[in-house]
Amino acid sequence: MEQHKTDGCFLLRPSTTNPDNPMTLVLWFKDKVYNIPVRRRPDNKYALGTPKSEEQAFDSIDDIVPHFKSESLILFSGGVEMGCTMLTDTPSK
Repeated sequence: MEQHKTDGCFLLRPSTTNPDNPMTLVLWFKDKVYNIPVRRRPDNKYALGTPKSEEQAFDSIDDIVPHFKSESLILFSGGVEMGCTMLTDTPSK
């Protein structure tokens, strides 16, 4: 992703750390790469990051990208809000 330094540049990749997180959203924002877990909730819906009350939930992983191409995604690092961006495009192979 280093060659594509545009805020909102992203890709979805399989998660390697937690079986409840089938995918990870990798996102570039302000010279930092964020690895955001895509988490399967107990109700079999999907959400981003750690569990939160009133969190946005999706019926499928395929619903996440279109949503955040038109709505801002708030980014956190160490519990501190770092800003927000929309998903833009994926890096070329």
